[in-house]
Amino acid sequence: MRKNSLSYNLMANPPIGIPLASAVGIAALNILIDHVFGDTPRLRRYTTSSAIRHVFGDTPRLRRCTTSSAKRHVFGETPRLRRYATSSAIRHVFGDTPRLRRYATFSAMHHVFGDAPRLRRCTTSSAMYHVFGDAPRLRRCTTSSAIRHVFGDTPRLRRYTTSSAMHHVFGDTPRLRRYATSSAIRHVFGDTPRLRRYATSSAIRHVFGDAPRLRRCTTSSAMHQVFGDVPRLRRCTTSSAMYHVFGDAPRLRRCTTSSAIRHVFGDTPRLRRYATSSAIRHVFGDTPRLRRYATSSAMHHVFGDTPRLRRYATSSAIRHVFGDAPRLRRCTTSSAMHHVFGDVPRLRRCATSSAMYHVFGDTPRLRRCTTSSAIRHVFGD
Repeated sequence: MRKNSLSYNLMANPPIGIPLASAVGIAALNILIDHVFGDTPRLRRYTTSSAIRHVFGDTPRLRRCTTSSAKRHVFGETPRLRRYATSSAIRHVFGDTPRLRRYATFSAMHHVFGDAPRLRRCTTSSAMYHVFGDAPRLRRCTTSSAIRHVFGDTPRLRRYTTSSAMHHVFGDTPRLRRYATSSAIRHVFGDTPRLRRYATSSAIRHVFGDAPRLRRCTTSSAMHQVFGDVPRLRRCTTSSAMYHVFGDAPRLRRCTTSSAIRHVFGDTPRLRRYATSSAIRHVFGDTPRLRRYATSSAMHHVFGDTPRLRRYATSSAIRHVFGDAPRLRRCTTSSAMHHVFGDVPRLRRCATSSAMYHVFGDTPRLRRCTTSSAIRHVFGD
């Protein structure tokens, strides 16, 4: 045996507190792993599939016995080396089929995706492709444990989700965005109203699009999840979600899609009654200055597009648009009056009695607050 070999040095000078046989065994194991998987990225690519199968196990039962040192070696011990993990190794650890994918161990996910938020950002795109699937068909096979690991298990960790992970799960293009699974959307936006409040602004931006052009590609399933599928959940919609969907500024407010308005205010007269006051406030503006930016499409939807639907306009919507107090009543825009009372004589006859009650006042005291512009509009110019 050569004197410069690792085994000779260990036999001559064994570490303190470790028996000679154990020291030689540790050295032999390290030499074996180094030799089978290669000492450099160039050699690592020549690792045979049979070696990978043997170290990581051929069955789910054996897979759980894989040592952490083997995983560290194959996937790299630092972010720089992590990028050299071969696709065959990733395929083997996470399974080659959806059935095997469910057997991916938690420790393997910890290693590939990082154990801390700092390391999580070093996850390679190839690893994400494999865990979340390379095609829409495979994407549906992503396990909930994988989603939990990448997006964090708690609201604190959820904020560390990388943009690349979101790109992959929710799709990089509008076409792929439609394949985002409901389980992924549920996890990112929270499974309960309490967790829903922890949805990060970056997640909302990604699902609903970063620009007006992408905003139109938002899927109805995403809207159902964020705004709630039933009237009870609809009340749990966060203000940040509304800000994003309906725009943060008057310029963006005009980019609100009709599908978003339909969902928040309800698709039928029955659901229309469940529109929350916060939603109405946001779409029509919180102050008289913002009230002027209410889009005509929003008014069409809330007050109805036809005389038949016009009768379903809720009193809360009418109160909000025309003001809740005499001071605010003067801020009612002419476009709102045009819409409620009709733009032509034919539509003018469809003005509902509730609208007239509100504009002209419900009591003698309020009746004195009727504005001259309202009188001009109802009775003609």
